[in-house]
Amino acid sequence: MYSLIARYAVRGVDSLWLRKLLGFALVPDATFYLSTDLEHLVPRVLSARGFDYWESGMDFMGYNDFYKSYLMYQQRMLATFDVLGKEFGFRDIDARLSIEEVFAQLQVAVEDAVSDLDRLNRGLKKAGCDAERLNVSLAVMRQLAAAMREDRWQVTAAVVQRRHFNELVEVRP
Repeated sequence: MYSLIARYAVRGVDSLWLRKLLGFALVPDATFYLSTDLEHLVPRVLSARGFDYWESGMDFMGYNDFYKSYLMYQQRMLATFDVLGKEFGFRDIDARLSIEEVFAQLQVAVEDAVSDLDRLNRGLKKAGCDAERLNVSLAVMRQLAAAMREDRWQVTAAVVQRRHFNELVEVRP
């Protein structure tokens, strides 16, 4: 979703219209942004696959030179992703580092993002709930995660029994 917003915004499409158009998309619980600069991006692209027509903005930038077009387009993309990252709370990973260091940062960030799920699962099992057959909406999961981060395990939860599973529909501290 964010890549689409950035690509179209850089091409001059109205960002408000884009957000309305993509408003149906699910908002991820975590977005990891591999942030870099042109100095580090260009060698990686050249060593991997070379400049691509679309990723160079050749369709609209107005340059005949792939390299110059790529630099200008990617500079705009990086600036747009920086704005989106601040707005949507991207978790920055420094992609200027080695592959091993980037992987280590990603591993820690992903573990942090899913730790609330692990705590929830342990808490549900401790309370005798069959967590394998429990359906939890994203909104309720966020309520639970907020309560757990504040160590408020004393919550009232409304569970609706469905045919093949139980659905947790509300949480109140």
